[in-house]
Amino acid sequence: MIAFRLHCFVFVVICSHVLLGYAAEREFDVSSALGDALELNRSGEWRQAAELALAILEQDLRPEDRCEAFATLAYSQVRLREYEKAKDTIQQLKEAKSAVEQSDWVKARIEQLTEDLNSSSSRVQEKTEWGKNSELPHQLWSMREANHAGRYREAEQIAAKIAPQTDLGVEVRCDALMHLFYSRYKGNRRKIAEQTRQQFWKLAKGLPELHSLRAEMRALERTFGLADRESQFEKTTFTPSQGDGFWKKCSPEEARLDRKWLDRHDTLCRESGADAYLVARHGRIVSEWYSPQYSEPVATMSSVKSMTALLTGLLVSDGKLSPTDPVSKFLPEWSNGNRATVTIEHLLTMTAGLPDTRRQDGGVGFVADKNAYVRKLEPACQPGTRWAYSNETSQLLSPVLEAAAGQPLQDYAKSRLFLPLGMLDTTLRLDSAGHAVTYADAQTTLRDFARIGQFVLQRGRWKGNQIIPESWIEICLTPCKLNDGYGYSWWLAKAPKSWSMRGYLNTSVYILPDQDIVVARVQRKPYLHVTHTYKPKEALHLLVLAASGE
Repeated sequence: MIAFRLHCFVFVVICSHVLLGYAAEREFDVSSALGDALELNRSGEWRQAAELALAILEQDLRPEDRCEAFATLAYSQVRLREYEKAKDTIQQLKEAKSAVEQSDWVKARIEQLTEDLNSSSSRVQEKTEWGKNSELPHQLWSMREANHAGRYREAEQIAAKIAPQTDLGVEVRCDALMHLFYSRYKGNRRKIAEQTRQQFWKLAKGLPELHSLRAEMRALERTFGLADRESQFEKTTFTPSQGDGFWKKCSPEEARLDRKWLDRHDTLCRESGADAYLVARHGRIVSEWYSPQYSEPVATMSSVKSMTALLTGLLVSDGKLSPTDPVSKFLPEWSNGNRATVTIEHLLTMTAGLPDTRRQDGGVGFVADKNAYVRKLEPACQPGTRWAYSNETSQLLSPVLEAAAGQPLQDYAKSRLFLPLGMLDTTLRLDSAGHAVTYADAQTTLRDFARIGQFVLQRGRWKGNQIIPESWIEICLTPCKLNDGYGYSWWLAKAPKSWSMRGYLNTSVYILPDQDIVVARVQRKPYLHVTHTYKPKEALHLLVLAASGE
């Protein structure tokens, strides 16, 4: 037992506290660890996800959990371009599959991972041979991903091809030059990196003075010690809209918060790349900050999944549907096989059996008509037998809820949720076919985003009116049977106790119910100058300390 504790302690140090909370006094919390490994992969922190998956695999696991850990590890390794390791891990996953009774989902994961591995490894050579058929969005994504993964030569090759293309426009070329400067500087080629930096600023004269790329480059220069560091964070002239006047401000002292810990949380938000954040206690804003990169509207990333759960509750209260209703009640084509047993509750709890198809070249995020895509999917395993995070699962709620509402879902969301909460600047995103996107990227503002957290903290009440039944809020915050860290599309944590709607890059809203605190944080893209990671457990612990007065 002593050796086990020592092992956990050492691993916590190595992983920068990724495992904080898992090395419990009595046992390793496998379920929570698997959930956080998934979240790390979703946030693009593939190295930490791989390390956590390896730690999980050292435990005495159920066959299902062992397969999930292998799948998580393989996914991380593919993204890290560790192809030989990924091949070995996929082989281990294949060997572990035989011990799982319901192994259809494992088979589907193996097929998906193998396809990811083959397509990703084959693109390595393609990226050095840019032709007329190359797509700019993929090039830019690959350039950014390579720099963040430390593959500086690869990033340099891509950026060097993009930057000289005069037909691309100043903004795209400046972005490429910034990444070219970064890759050369990190590759210890300082002389040519300096020449690239000068090229950037010469071209950047064509950008507005307050353009976000200018602010990014200045932040990067400060990180490298190439600019005045007297002011660590640039000031911004952005002034948030007052909306309907709901949000009021007060001092930390008035809210009985220790400013020392609140300031540490403030610094963490800024250093971790937040475009903006706010902290509210007792319904009043005590801390709020906007970076020069902040602009509106803000995309909610995957946090909209939690909003979708609230829309479902409104339809339940309107008598339009029940969580136990089969999907086939609203989508007749879902009346056969495993599809016939999928319920709305399965969709809300990520237990519908649909495969996770998130990858660079596939999945619901890469199709124009998202509803048509998800309506054709087949469960990879029997519904209700496996928890698996899936964008497709949440998007399937779009045609279901729209059919129940009897009107465009974006209109229903506006009239029944956004406007009653005073969210005057919030709308659901529409795909190219005009369908509401329910898995990602509602368009909003920081203050509107925070209202959802305050609304749930108040158990569905707003300005004295019960907008959503309190019973529905409680159901959303009740752990589902297959994952005690997930309810009805809301994330749940025990240490510290919190509820959250989470999105890519920690574009999220966190609620500390015991402290009556709401935190909203947004970030539109990864930044090269960022040196810290916003880890929710550590960040929220600072606010718990602020509220305790310690």
